[in-house]
Amino acid sequence: VLAVALAGLVAANIFLRRKMRVQDADLKVTQQQLQNEITTRKGHELDLMRFGAVIEQMREGVVITNEDGLVQYVNPAFEHLTGFDMQEVIAGSFNDLFLGPEATDLLDELRSSLGKKGEWRERFMNTRKDGKPYQVEATVSSIYGGSGDVINILAIFRDITHEYELERQLRQSQKLEAIGTLAGGIAHDFNNTLASIMGYTELTLLGMEDDNEHREKLERVLRSGKRARQLVEQILTFSRQSDEGHRKLAVEPIVKETMKLIAPMIPKSIEVATTFEAPGVLIRTDPTRIHQILMNLCTNAAHAIGDSNGRIEVSLGVAEIDRFQVQMSLEPGRYIKLSVRDNGCGMTREVQERVFEPFFTTKKRGEGTGMGLAVVHGIVESHGGAVDLYSETGKGTTFHVFLPTVSGVSEAETEQVEEKPTGTESVLVVDDEEPVSEVLALMLTHLGYQVETRNDSREALTFFEEHSNRFDLLITDYAMPGMVGTELARRVLEICPDLPIILVSGYGQGLTTERVESVGIRDMLPKPVMTGDLARAVRRLLDKKDADIQPASLD
Repeated sequence: VLAVALAGLVAANIFLRRKMRVQDADLKVTQQQLQNEITTRKGHELDLMRFGAVIEQMREGVVITNEDGLVQYVNPAFEHLTGFDMQEVIAGSFNDLFLGPEATDLLDELRSSLGKKGEWRERFMNTRKDGKPYQVEATVSSIYGGSGDVINILAIFRDITHEYELERQLRQSQKLEAIGTLAGGIAHDFNNTLASIMGYTELTLLGMEDDNEHREKLERVLRSGKRARQLVEQILTFSRQSDEGHRKLAVEPIVKETMKLIAPMIPKSIEVATTFEAPGVLIRTDPTRIHQILMNLCTNAAHAIGDSNGRIEVSLGVAEIDRFQVQMSLEPGRYIKLSVRDNGCGMTREVQERVFEPFFTTKKRGEGTGMGLAVVHGIVESHGGAVDLYSETGKGTTFHVFLPTVSGVSEAETEQVEEKPTGTESVLVVDDEEPVSEVLALMLTHLGYQVETRNDSREALTFFEEHSNRFDLLITDYAMPGMVGTELARRVLEICPDLPIILVSGYGQGLTTERVESVGIRDMLPKPVMTGDLARAVRRLLDKKDADIQPASLD
């Protein structure tokens, strides 16, 4: 019995010890679980702190609302983006954050998209607290709870005004480039037609008595042709990106002289004020280009004012650009700043988007061609400058034209000689348009020269190979099928290296002085060619050729 009792006590002791060990183990497990839970909670708290820090420091504006669309939180970036403080929007409606002109339509789209997909993404023009517009990209998402119900709405606003402006400039540049190419092609064909009209009219007038009853009518035809030529030149100015014919000139005297010419054209009801602060500053330009810029800007300003009393302010100064100006694509440097400001009707944003497009105009039918500001844009681009436009409807418009300055000494302008020198030499004229080659031949014949014409460049080359000794000068068109004028010139010069060559063109895209001279061509004339210009160019090259081949003096 004692043994059994002792065995029972031993067994009980073992059981109790085992139970205590199990309890100790269970306690350790519980303590470990508690420690793990604490660690997990601390990790969650740390994640929440990190998440909060990220949202607080994000450059994008963040808005969190409850399920009813009442604002619960906005981050500092949102305050900076919109100008609204957190206290002004907390507990307010999310809809109140859409202040742009498209707000109603956008909110309808937002509600529909959230209901169907739980997300909405859009780019639009919004308005800050101070009324200033800005371009924004918004992403709005529904946040769902465990039961599948919407518990919050998260909105992220990103200011894309800068990117939008760059995209707009790129689209505008591509559009203007395409239109410029098209306009240049049209100008080429039109110039060939115009060359015949003006050439035959001028030749008829040269052989007509002063008292002829038809003389005045033909002079009107010629004047109309010259106006058409100016319009074509404006189209080509827009399409070309070249500084051909530019010289170093002081800009202030050019502007002052141009304003004297413009002043009588402005209605007396409009006051014109001028300020000049660029004495001695040089730019590389052609005076007629500055005249075109001012003429078009001042004419547009006067039209914007209309019959009302108004004011146009023209100022010229110097601007230092110390960093790259993305908005105007200006490199750092020194620029002249030519500004034309009016207090007229102003422009809408839609008009400002298209104002530099050729043939776009807000004027009534017959009041303008729509080429003025397109020409200004083309001229400024060709100078390596930029145009900045600011306008408000009902408050007026300001154009700032920036043109790069140059150092050095002003290059004096030479006066054009009006005489029409003659000669007896033999000239070969090549142009694929028969009326053009005929009128050039008639002009040269009138001046005393012996002329042969060909209307196919390949045929002309074969003919020249057989009769190269007959000709003293070659006049060739540039754009011809089969062989362009520069290639014809190169092949001809392989046969007769000293032959003077004049290239005529109605477009001249890509025909720089360096390219033409590298082929060996001595001069270029734009179509339509007038008799005086042709006479002087031909005589100048032939006289130079004669001077070059004179034997050296024995002295």
